[in-house]
Amino acid sequence: MSPADPLALGAEFQTTLTAPERHAHGVHYTLAAEIQRVIQPTIVRPWQRRIAATPLEHLPALHAELLAYRVLDPACGCANFLIIAFHELKALEATLLARAPFLQPGVRVTQLLGIDLDPRAVAIARTALQQTASDPAADLTTSIVHADALFCDWPFAHAIVGNPPFQSKNKAARELGAAYLARLRRRWPDVPGRADLCAHWFRRAHAALPANGRAGLVATNTIRDNDTRRASLDHLLANGATITEAVSTQVWPDEAASVHVSIVNWLKGDDPAPKHLWEQQGDAATSPWRCHQLQNIPASLTPRVDVTGARDLPTNRHPKVCFQGITPGHRGFIVDAALAERWQRDDPANRDVLFPYLIGDDLLDAPNSAPTRWLIDLADRDLAAARRHAGPFAHLEAHVLPAREAAAALESTRNTAAVQEDPRARQNHHHRNFLARWWSPAYRREDLLAALSHLPSYIACSRVTRRPIFERIPSHIRPGDALQVFTFADDYAFGVLQSDIHWQWFLARSSALKQDPRYTSRTVYDSFPWPPSPSPTAIAAVTAAAARLRHERRAHATSSGLRALHRHLETSPHHPLHALQSTLDAAVRTAYAMPETADPRAFLLDLNTRAT
Repeated sequence: MSPADPLALGAEFQTTLTAPERHAHGVHYTLAAEIQRVIQPTIVRPWQRRIAATPLEHLPALHAELLAYRVLDPACGCANFLIIAFHELKALEATLLARAPFLQPGVRVTQLLGIDLDPRAVAIARTALQQTASDPAADLTTSIVHADALFCDWPFAHAIVGNPPFQSKNKAARELGAAYLARLRRRWPDVPGRADLCAHWFRRAHAALPANGRAGLVATNTIRDNDTRRASLDHLLANGATITEAVSTQVWPDEAASVHVSIVNWLKGDDPAPKHLWEQQGDAATSPWRCHQLQNIPASLTPRVDVTGARDLPTNRHPKVCFQGITPGHRGFIVDAALAERWQRDDPANRDVLFPYLIGDDLLDAPNSAPTRWLIDLADRDLAAARRHAGPFAHLEAHVLPAREAAAALESTRNTAAVQEDPRARQNHHHRNFLARWWSPAYRREDLLAALSHLPSYIACSRVTRRPIFERIPSHIRPGDALQVFTFADDYAFGVLQSDIHWQWFLARSSALKQDPRYTSRTVYDSFPWPPSPSPTAIAAVTAAAARLRHERRAHATSSGLRALHRHLETSPHHPLHALQSTLDAAVRTAYAMPETADPRAFLLDLNTRAT
């Protein structure tokens, strides 16, 4: 990219931003190829169709429409979207004038509108657009403005494009501040607090569009999932939007960003034409693409059966059997085996507060899925009782207490600042509460521990996983928060969870971390319908098939670990474990009375609907 290229200004500006600045504002530089995934379906192709279909005598009127056409990027940064939009509008005008050479060129850079929170970016955007138009005298002070687009008025535009800030719910409070989040919630009370920040931009863009206006925005791929989807794409489709073209998920080519994104283009109105949904088939920026032509693109951005409407099943939630593992809240609670053994030798009473602790990597990579570290858990002991366990207590006092004091102080400072800015701002007290019992893990999951106390084993999977790997774990081993835990101790339950039927539901319902599906009770398990009335024979068949698969798989994974084994299975179609998995899948289908040709997602969705 040459220095004379106006896009180079944005790239250069991006390098001046510190990591905290990028994180705080959710800034991600957009390359030209990704910009075209918005500009082409939202601006170029609709205009190309209109120009081609318009008779010669009506071209002057169409040209006048083109000259009045306005494009807005409400998070414009250095104007890369607007620069490419301007080039495409000039190209469209050239196509039109080739048919009607008696008309005069008239597309102007002032047809491009932008808003940005960073005054430095606004100044660069104005300069870059002036360079693009070869018009250094163009007055863009009212076209490209410095403001917060989530709170200011938007100018009228026929098309809205851009890559608005990403900010997950888990980071928003830290990066944006409690006062800002309180303003957001008051302005957009219908947007759930769990939704990604980009959901607000989708709602604002759709509300700002005129009838038959078009928009195209980049978002994190959580736009397809759960609260973010309900706040954005579900809302759009319920209010007159038609998704015309979308990217379900792709690896973002900006190496500094480390995110996977979705791109959604929509019309505020009906569009009977076929729609195009793109999926990237892999985890690298160079992975191949697949395009699906659909009559309708759902909010889930999937060409497969849409199960986003499945409801939670009371029988799955009461009694609760699906849990996230224990969250220590500080790495000081986790120690290596040598230190734990020394403390137990020094004082046998320490055996009551030290537990083998299993994390996701242990489950997937360690021989026999055995834990490699230990958890200090002083449980509900008061401070005096905790002190009696001298070694573990001194370790926590040295490593955990200072960090919790610092976190609580920072939280208090932020709360004070938030209240000074807005007396109604919601305050956070997590770290204050953690400090009050600093010697205890942040989230012990007492309900999980109570359930495990009655079981010889439980079933676990990594909460973020690309492969269906479930395993039975002895209940004396404490599961870490990277694990999803199912309080079942039998092979029938293991067989259903390990089956392809359950895996298909998991893939359809899960949220995603980057490209990897994430298992949670809220998104996956609570809505999963178990076989409604399996016969004793069917239960016995699932149990036998599951036990054999489990034992044989463990024998094959003794040295390599389960993750390496499953990777090997992906390239070894004749491995004997495939046959055992197929036998289990067939037994589970029989337990469901599921026809062999039935789509598991559609079948389970029907079961879910009838159960609720």
